[in-house]
Amino acid sequence: MKSVAITFVLDSQSVQTGNEFYPSGSTAHFFAPQADALVKAGRAVYVELPPVDRLPTPAPPPLPNYADMTVKELRVLARDAGLPGVAKMRKAELVAALEDK
Repeated sequence: MKSVAITFVLDSQSVQTGNEFYPSGSTAHFFAPQADALVKAGRAVYVELPPVDRLPTPAPPPLPNYADMTVKELRVLARDAGLPGVAKMRKAELVAALEDK
């Protein structure tokens, strides 16, 4: 059975809600026949959900600010990233190597 999201416009507690109390303004998912009955009774409205292809995508995590890090911190990150020759690199080289990886 299809699940439907509804928002209650009135406080509701009935057979359709499984005798659970839902205050006005709350949103819940019900099977379509239950949701239809609540909407027809004027107790709820359907919630319009965006299509799956229009859901917002999460933002990628921000890149670390390598310029504010110490050489020691940069070397740890470079070693963790598997970069070769880390021990002999200077700060600018470490920053460039980390940004290129």
